[in-house]
Amino acid sequence: MIVLGIESATETASCAVLSDEKLLGEYSQNVGKTHSESLMSLIDQLIIDTEVNLRDISGIAITKGPGSYTGLRIGIAIAKSMSQALNLPILSISTLESLAYNIPYTDFIINPILDARANRIYTGLYKWENNKMLNMEEDSATTIEEHIENLQKKNITNKIIFIGNGVCRHKDIIKRKLGDKCIFACNYVNNLKSSSTAQAGIEKLKIHDYHTWENFNPIYLRKTQAERNKS
Repeated sequence: MIVLGIESATETASCAVLSDEKLLGEYSQNVGKTHSESLMSLIDQLIIDTEVNLRDISGIAITKGPGSYTGLRIGIAIAKSMSQALNLPILSISTLESLAYNIPYTDFIINPILDARANRIYTGLYKWENNKMLNMEEDSATTIEEHIENLQKKNITNKIIFIGNGVCRHKDIIKRKLGDKCIFACNYVNNLKSSSTAQAGIEKLKIHDYHTWENFNPIYLRKTQAERNKS
């Protein structure tokens, strides 16, 4: 089983080829070119360098959102085109779940936080149970203050690992409100990784949880800036 992972929901453009035995290759770019300029080139080069036959790929894993509207549209357009051309299933992964996969097999709760701009965040709660990633709370768009208040109401006794590009900006208030209960992930895992997206995709493929290119759509959680300006 081989899955192509594609990541474009944030500033990171990334692609990976992952089998159920090992990571065959992964390319990422966090600065410089836009996703429209870089992502397809990264995928082409990855396929060449790993010498993977496209006919051996079992599915395409792609983050469905939340995240950058433009970034999501670019990645999803590529995934849909490849899915249609190669007759491959699309494995739809929450961007926040993919981030949670960056922290493997911990006993702590994982709290991904992405910057949603305009003083808002995208967030969710995840945990590992019996070697499977479980979603503890539906992904949402909120403020950091509302999110921390929600965590406090839950009276969580376990430690919480905060991860993602929205954590650094809010680290002080998280530490002040939650104290010793919070742990901050290392900087190198705060970026989204297509290998994590691919791993989540393999788990979905095992249980036949996938989409066709025709019925797969992104989940934004928020209106676009233009839509918000109209309302």
